[in-house]
Amino acid sequence: KQLSAVKAVVRRLNPTAQVVTSSHSKVPLHRVMNTGLFSLDKAERFPEWRQSVIENNHVPETEEYGISSLVYRTDRPFHPVRLYEDFTERF
Repeated sequence: KQLSAVKAVVRRLNPTAQVVTSSHSKVPLHRVMNTGLFSLDKAERFPEWRQSVIENNHVPETEEYGISSLVYRTDRPFHPVRLYEDFTERF
């Protein structure tokens, strides 16, 4: 149900977009990187896209979902096995 809703929003924003469905964000990079498929000229023709981006009604995801970033620096690297175990246990 959620996937259908997301796809519907994407279709409203850009009816010609290629939608790549994934599980746990696993997508072959060639499907999403350097595809040459985006055209600003074409995107501006879609009213939903224009309203969202061009007319500045777009709320950045960082604000909408409270996303922030952190840069962690240290001279001592993470222990690879403990780091892997921690991530696999949590996620």
